[in-house]
Amino acid sequence: MVSRHVLQRCAIAISVASLIYNIAEGVVSVVFGAESSSHALIFFGIQSIIEVLSASLVVWRFLNGVKPGEEGDTESGTKSKDLRFACFPV
Repeated sequence: MVSRHVLQRCAIAISVASLIYNIAEGVVSVVFGAESSSHALIFFGIQSIIEVLSASLVVWRFLNGVKPGEEGDTESGTKSKDLRFACFPV
């Protein structure tokens, strides 16, 4: 069975890869959208920026994750609610 630590590191790696991709996607979309006066591309780039914020919160959540045995902690529940409301615009 794979350990919790290994799974947490894999989740962080996937989220960081998503961050890098979405940053590049957002920059390219906004630049080319502004160059061609395409509102669709500009708004797609803005949506990518919102995804970057969301992925940043996921990375932060995994880096400051709940340790085994602390699942019932109320502070963790508060962080989950904060993450849910922060990801709402996506």
